[in-house]
Amino acid sequence: MESRYIERDGVKYYANGHTKGIIHTNGDGTNISLETKIEPLKGTAAPTTVPVFLGQEYLDTTNKKMYKAFGKTASTDWVLLN
Repeated sequence: MESRYIERDGVKYYANGHTKGIIHTNGDGTNISLETKIEPLKGTAAPTTVPVFLGQEYLDTTNKKMYKAFGKTASTDWVLLN
């Protein structure tokens, strides 16, 4: 089965068949496979960091708010969903 991936900043984002996941290549050339399901970031207030990838999720557990990343260049790329 053919593997297709996009590489950005040393991380390969790949999909083959029905599987999606991430392979991170270390500086020494070894690979680390990460779990397919990526847990949302969590905090006690609105996010202030820059999202790492489009679609990244953030949960404000104090105020019960959910945010989704619609960009990855500024902390203002987080959009409140509820």
